[in-house]
Amino acid sequence: MDSIEFIGAITGTTAILMPVMIVWIVMHYTTKRREAKTLLNEESDALEILLNAADRMEKRIDSLEKILDAEDANWKDKAQ
Repeated sequence: MDSIEFIGAITGTTAILMPVMIVWIVMHYTTKRREAKTLLNEESDALEILLNAADRMEKRIDSLEKILDAEDANWKDKAQ
């Protein structure tokens, strides 16, 4: 096999493998990105706990504001 045939074989192989490699790389990193976007079970549980705590806090704040409104309707103006 002389050098021209060798170069031709390399070029042909590269022409076939290059599109395959490009598709593989795109699909690989697309899958990795999707995996990174999903929450783990532990993260999902922690998020649920935080959301419940935020809901309880919001109810407490609403209750406190109602109490303060009953005691002094202008308390918001005084607080600023």
